[in-house]
Parts: sequence; C-alpha cells; structure tokens
Amino acid sequence: MELLAAYDSGEDGGPSSPHEPVKLLDVAVSAAPEVEVAGLQLVKGQAVPVGQALHLQPAAARKVMYNLPVEQMHAPVVGPLHANQKDLLQGLRNHRSGHVEDANLSSYCFDDEYNTFHAHGVAHNPAGTGLVVHRDIVSGKAGPEDFPAAAAAASGKQAAKRQKTAKQQQQQAQQPFDPSQPFALRSRQPWADKAVEAVALTEEQAEYMAQYNAERAEKAGKEVEVSEHTTFHGKEEHDYQGRSWIEAPKDALSRRDAEQCFLPKRHVHTWSGHSKGVNAIRFFPTAGHLLLSAGLDGQIKIWDVVSHKKCMRTYTGHTKGVKDIWFSNDGRRFLSTGYDKKIRYWDTETGRIINTVAEGKMSYCVRLHPEEQHIVMAGTQDKKICQWDLESGDMVQSYDYHLAAVNTVTFIDQNRRFVSTSDDKTIRMWEYGIQAQAKYIADPAMHAISYATTSPNNKWWVGQSMDNQIVTYSADRLKPNKKKTFKGHLVAGYACQVAFSWDSRFVMSGDGEGRLFVWDWKTTKIVRSMRCHDQVLMGCEWHPHETSKVATCSWDGTVNMLQADAFQRLYPDKYLTKFIEQGVRPDGRPLTLARATSIGLGVVSTADASALVKIGSTTVLAGVKCEVMPAAADAPDEGRLTLQVELAPLCCASARPGRPSEAAALLTEQLEGLLEGAGVVDRRQLCIDPGKAAWALYVDVYVLDADGSLQDACLLAVLAALSSLQLHAVTLDDAGNIQKAAVPDAGAAAAVAAAAVVPGSPQLRRLSLGCQPVSLTCGVYLGRLLVDPTAEEEALLEAQLTATVDAEGGILGFYKAGGSATASQQRVQQCVEAAKLRSKEVRGLLQQALDQAAAATAAAAPS
Repeated sequence: MELLAAYDSGEDGGPSSPHEPVKLLDVAVSAAPEVEVAGLQLVKGQAVPVGQALHLQPAAARKVMYNLPVEQMHAPVVGPLHANQKDLLQGLRNHRSGHVEDANLSSYCFDDEYNTFHAHGVAHNPAGTGLVVHRDIVSGKAGPEDFPAAAAAASGKQAAKRQKTAKQQQQQAQQPFDPSQPFALRSRQPWADKAVEAVALTEEQAEYMAQYNAERAEKAGKEVEVSEHTTFHGKEEHDYQGRSWIEAPKDALSRRDAEQCFLPKRHVHTWSGHSKGVNAIRFFPTAGHLLLSAGLDGQIKIWDVVSHKKCMRTYTGHTKGVKDIWFSNDGRRFLSTGYDKKIRYWDTETGRIINTVAEGKMSYCVRLHPEEQHIVMAGTQDKKICQWDLESGDMVQSYDYHLAAVNTVTFIDQNRRFVSTSDDKTIRMWEYGIQAQAKYIADPAMHAISYATTSPNNKWWVGQSMDNQIVTYSADRLKPNKKKTFKGHLVAGYACQVAFSWDSRFVMSGDGEGRLFVWDWKTTKIVRSMRCHDQVLMGCEWHPHETSKVATCSWDGTVNMLQADAFQRLYPDKYLTKFIEQGVRPDGRPLTLARATSIGLGVVSTADASALVKIGSTTVLAGVKCEVMPAAADAPDEGRLTLQVELAPLCCASARPGRPSEAAALLTEQLEGLLEGAGVVDRRQLCIDPGKAAWALYVDVYVLDADGSLQDACLLAVLAALSSLQLHAVTLDDAGNIQKAAVPDAGAAAAVAAAAVVPGSPQLRRLSLGCQPVSLTCGVYLGRLLVDPTAEEEALLEAQLTATVDAEGGILGFYKAGGSATASQQRVQQCVEAAKLRSKEVRGLLQQALDQAAAATAAAAPS
C-alpha cells in the first residue's frame, strides 16, 4: 500500500506524493442470474414446482427418504423391467396390462348410467362424486338439445308417445279375440282361466329341500320333523333258504377266546357313507359279521364285514346327530340316543322303531341290562341316571346323586351293580334297582371320565380320563390300580372309546389327532401307534373272533378296518397252528366248512356260454365257443370238445406271463379226464349231419384269482357254462353250406320238445349233460381234516386230497397231490363224505343260477 501511495495521478505521469491517500471502490459483483425460488423444489438438481415434484421410488427400495403423499407412494412402477426382477411387480399387478382398481357398482346402476350418458350426454361418475359430461358438450360442438332423449323430453314427444301406446293397447284389449293373430295381446288371455299347477319335485330336489328346511329350522331353534323310515341297500332281505340278511354266515362262528391276539398293522378297508362325523361303532354280538355306526348326520348305518363290505341298511329317525348306540344280546335289536333328546329302540332286521322313550331328556349314553333286555339305563344331562322299561315305555327308577351330566353307565359284579361317571369328576357305584349309592369316589386330582368299559374277564374297569390317560379300577370293589395307567395320547375334550382285545392282552383308544394307540396290559407301554384318520378318532372295536381285525371311526365321516399280518408272514405255521388247535380257521370257519360259493351265468357277451364261479376269493371264468367243423373220419357221428386252462399273470405269485405253467397243464389234464371218464357230454349231440359236419366246442378256463381249491372252482365253472349252453339248430343244404333251421310250426311241437328246444327260441336247443360231477379239495394238517383250504393253508398242508362225486354220491375220482402224510382210510372216507354233502349244496346253487338266467331270458323276450 505504501508503494501505491507513492504514485501520482498527475498528467505528467510522475509519481504522486507518498502522503496522499488512495480511495478504493466498494462494489458487490454477482455473476448468478436472478431466479424466483418461491413455490419451487429442488429435485435431482433441478427446480421443479412443488405441485409437480415426483419422487418415484425404485420397486426394490427398502427406505424412503421423503415424506411422500399417498398418490406417489402407491403409484405404479414405470419404465422397463429388469430381466432378473420379474417378480417385483406381482404384488401390484392384478391385470395382464397392469393394476386395475375395482369400483363397487352393480350392473343395474352401470346400465342406468350408461344409457343416461348416451341419451342425455351427462351421467354420474362411477368412481365417486361428480358428473361425467360428453366431450362434444365440453368442447361446445353440441348442446343438450342435440341428444335425442333430451330433445324428445323437451318437446314433450316422449310423453305423447307413451300415452298413444297405452291408448292403442287399451283399444286392442277391447277387441274380440282373433286366433289368426297369435302374437296379439289377447292371445294370452285364454290361459288366464287355468289354474297354475306346481311341478312335482324330483327325488334329489325333494331331498335337498328337506335338508335346506331342516337347516333353517335348526338355525331358528325349531324342532325339525323327520320321517321315520329305513332303506335296505342289499340285493334281497331273505335268501333262497328263507334266512334273513342279519343271520350270521356259516363261516362266522361264535367268539372263542384265542390264545393270542395280534396287533393291527395295515389298513384293509374304508366304509364311507355318513355325510358328517361318526360318533360310535358296535360289532354285531358274537359273530361280528355286521358293524353298526352312529353318525352326526342323524343316520345309523349297518355295514357288511365278511363278504362284499357294503352298507346293508340305513336307519333314519333322529332329527339330529346320534350320540350312542348299543346292541341287544342277540343283535336283533339295538338302542340309539341322539341330540334330539330321544332314545329309540330299533328292529335291526326290518328297521322298524319299536319304542321311543326319554323324550325331552338329553342322554349321553344308553345301555341295555345284560339279563333284563327290556330295561334301559340312560345317563342324562340333568344329572340323573334314568331306568326305562321298553315294554311299557315308563321310567321305573332314577338315580340322582350326581352333580353334573352323567357320561357313562357300566354293569359289573354279575350285573348286580353298575358304575357311573359324570362331569362332576366323581365315580359312583350303585346297586341295581336301589336308588342309594353303594360307593362314592371323589378326589381333587381326579378328572371327568368320558367313557368306560370292562375287561373281557370282567375283573377290571377302565375309564377314559380327561387328563389324557386311562385309569383302571377293580371291578368288584372299585379299588384304583395305579400301576395300570395308560398314557401317551391326547383326548382332552373328546369322549374317545376304550376297548380291549379279546385275550385281554391289549388296551386301545383313539385320540384327538386321529391316531390309534395300543398299550400292552402287563407293561402299560405303547406297543403300536398309527394314524388312521384325519380328524379325531372317536371309536375303536376289536373283532369278536377274528382277533387280528380292528374297526375305527372318526369325525371325518369314515369307518376303517385294520388287520395284522406281520406275525402271519413271519411265522405262518405257528399262526395257523394257533387257530387249528382252537378248532377254527384264520378266516373264522370251522374245520369242516367250505367257503361261500356264487355262480354267475352269461357274464361274457361274446361267448356262446360263460360262467363266473367264486369260492371264497378263488375266482374262475369259463367260456364256451361253438364252431362248425367237418366230421372226423374215425367218428363221423360225433363232435369235438376241447378244454384249456390258463392262469392269469396276476392270479397268484407263482403265475407268470408267457407259456402255460405246469399247474395249468395239470389242471387241463385232470378236467379233461373227469369230463371224458364221467361222460359229461355225449359227443353225438354235437353231430349236425353224420359224416359231413359237427359242432366243435372250445372251453377256455381262466383263473382270475387262485386262493386254493382250483380244481373245484374250475370244474364247477366248466359245468355251469356247459349247462347254460344253447346250440343253434342248423342243417346243411345241397351245396354243403350251413343254414339255420326254420322255425317249427304248431304241428311239430312234440318234435321240438323231444329235441330239448329252448322255450321261446325254437332255433336254439340246450345241451343236455349226462353227468354233473362235483369235486371237493380237503387238506390234512396236524392230523385234522381241513375242508376247502385257502392258498395260504395249502402251502402248509401235510397232504392234499380231492374227491369227485356224481349226483347219486358215486365216486368218480380221487386224487392226492403229494404231501408228507399218508392218506389213511379214515381220512379218505371223511373226504368222500364231505364231498357228498358239498355236491348237494353246489347243485342247488347251480340250479338256482340256471332258473334265474331262464327267467331273465323270458322277461327280455318280446311278447
């Protein structure tokens, strides 16, 4: 600064005085342009009006650094989509073209606004408040008067048109009816005098309406009226011998305590027919050939267990779900109680309701007195045990010491006492017929017992406790046995059934998760746990005499059958020995009883004759094909019969596809020898013209299921097919061509009868058989004779004997298929005698099948 001050500002350019101060300019200089920043916002380095500022976030953004309005926060993603991020927009996209918002607008309102918009040019906005105006009105190209509806309304033409139309209709209605004008207004008037007839509902519609009305009445709290009826689902209620359908088959014996029961392992069958859950199941007493089930749909069904495993009868009488059922001692009657507060006494055979008691009282359990079958004990909801007499329908006694609903009633001590349990968490023992209680058990640690039963030896009483365990008491003094407590299942809140095996070795119960638990009685340990149902398993029952079968039911509406097979597969000889020593077979038959047999004729439509024979599970199909052949030189007046046996690849484990097996060749040889030796078919019947033509019969036998006694089933199938064979009456013309015989006139009736012509079909004649042989296979095991053995039994037999007899009981053949044991004279005589008895039964079945086929043919023939 001192140097600057030394310079002078004179004109001569010389330096100025050093003491003269220099003045500096104080000027502010700015190079930035003037910008108005009011109402602007800086977005990505640019000033954008606040109203137009958009902060669009990436679709995968995890954080938002701005306080975004809702419109921008939910704005659709714009721009190209990354190839590896195709799933980012799935949550926002609800249409193939993007995101579409729905408007809650009915179709009527939409049509109304649509028509109004096109008629007047103005309509309400479906998305909210306001109006939608036509674009021509907005742009000024058109006005409201340019729209047809507005113009017509303004000029009054629409009202005049309506008045004119009404006047024309009135004048037309006053004119007389003209049939030549079918579309006139008066053309509908002739139908006005006819009453409207309601169309009858179909069976399906009526059932739906009944269910719908029942649901409405139930919601309204009204009592639903249900017609008391029953439906039989079987083929016939009585067989050809007059036996009822509830009669136990011959192979279903009364229960015999086996030495050892086997644990259930695999599922073998499922019964499904209830529309809702199943609350309880009961086997038919003693035989166990039927199974009764109580459903929450108000229906009770009884199922076949032995043969076809179908529903036999449905009992309908309860308006609500069925809670409990109980058979009488002989099984011809049973009790049921339901949530409709009624106890009904049913006839098992006819489905008739014999009596109804306890109306208005909700009963949780019902039991018939084991000796006095007309007495009913019912545990009710009103804290009482009611004793009813079914003959008079009156309540004869009541036991009312409980403080809550009674759950179970169980008879003990030779039926002189009974035990009851309740929701009051007590156990009470009563003297039958005396209102005073004999014993009372209560403990703060006890829980309510929902189900109770006794052991087969009547020594122990067990109950299903609500603390997920099964408790045990002695049946005489009702003393608790704390060592016999069974745990591991979950039953809290469910009245799951408890059951014993018939040898008292196992205790089983269901649980709330659909599992079946089996405990060992001695060790109280779980020996088997398996899932059987999808919902809670309510009931389980051990079969009365087939000790390896168990039935279960659940709230999923199904009933399952379980069976044990591990012991049988590992030790087949021991398994069979345990039954034979008890005088019974594994399938429940006695040693000298054959399996159930059925014969079906005409099962193959392409064959001239066919028969399907079933002996137990053994199934054989026989078919006959007839062809015309030239007469043989050595037998010009005889035909030919050819037989062939084939084992289907799936009929047994040893059968293989391909060339015929040795067993099939052996059966073919045996059957041909029996037919030829017994003279079953006289081949001279097959002659059409001696020396020229004859019939050739080809009999094909197919074994569909080989489960023992193959020769018996094959011979019966061949015999049934040949018995139903009808040959065409044919002749040869002069040229040697086959021609069908003409229908005989009335004068040739005697000749027709002599030729065994089929009635109603003069061109057909039935083949007459000279003999009807019937064979029976028996086996020797442990020195005992087993009639009609199964395949599993045949593999263990010491000797196998087959006897063939005719209708008079004459022996046509006897065959022994090897074996280590010798056939003594006593065993041979026993086998022959059993074959004679079997022959009478089989011939009766064959004649019945032939009569049914003839009746069906006569009914199908035109009149």
